[in-house]
Amino acid sequence: MEHSEEILTAQRMSLKILQLYIKISKAFKLLEKLIKWSHFTLCKECDISEVCNFRCPALSYVLHHDYTTCGAYPAIKEIYRLAMKENLTDPINKIVSFWM
Repeated sequence: MEHSEEILTAQRMSLKILQLYIKISKAFKLLEKLIKWSHFTLCKECDISEVCNFRCPALSYVLHHDYTTCGAYPAIKEIYRLAMKENLTDPINKIVSFWM
């Protein structure tokens, strides 16, 4: 009997996780509709703006509690700067694939 209770508990937890995922997914879609790349005005002045793809409202909020500032950590920016000097394209993807 205990085993079936564990299964039910696991199923309930899975359902709660799925419901949370759906809420988060809807929130991201709403952010995408409300906040456009043009709202990231500071990015226009950034030296890596041509190659950076961290104009993300969620990342921006995590770093700065603002939805329209840079979403890249300083280390990420430095990786892009070094990659630009070496004429590398998509450095983050290359780093991730190297470690996978």
